[in-house]
Formats: sequence, structure tokens, C-alpha cells
Amino acid sequence: MADPYGDGKIHLLPAWPKEWDVDFKLHASEQTTVEASVKAGRVVSLKVTPESRRKDVIVNSEFGGILEKADDHATLNKTGAI
Repeated sequence: MADPYGDGKIHLLPAWPKEWDVDFKLHASEQTTVEASVKAGRVVSLKVTPESRRKDVIVNSEFGGILEKADDHATLNKTGAI
């Protein structure tokens, strides 16, 4: 879901069941594209274009929650953050 609170943030997977795997591409506001893959209840890849919007992506805490930069994709760290 993109910006349901009008805060400029992109909220991903707000009601997605953890048991469902998915690959998706979301076209959001400000010419932003988010591509992600969820496998076995974890976000395994996440690409945000343009890179400057990465800070505005919030992932449902069931899937990781916080976005951290790692090369050209976000990756999961030991705390579950992306």
C-alpha cells in the first residue's frame, strides 16, 4: 500500500499473510518503483527506484520492518530489519 497515512511513506505488506510467497512490482508516488520478493515469511529482496526514496519505505514488522541499505538491494539483518 502506498502512502495510506499521507506521510509520504510507502507502506509494504500491511496485511499480507506471512505464509504466502510473492514477487511484486509497485508503482508509487513521486515516480517511485518498488520491487520485492517475499519467501517463507521473509523479505528476501527489495529494490527501490530512485534510490533516494529507499528511506521512505516501511515494511510491515511481520516481514522485517526497517530498511537498511546494502549495496543495490536491501537485505535482512539478524534483527529482522531489512
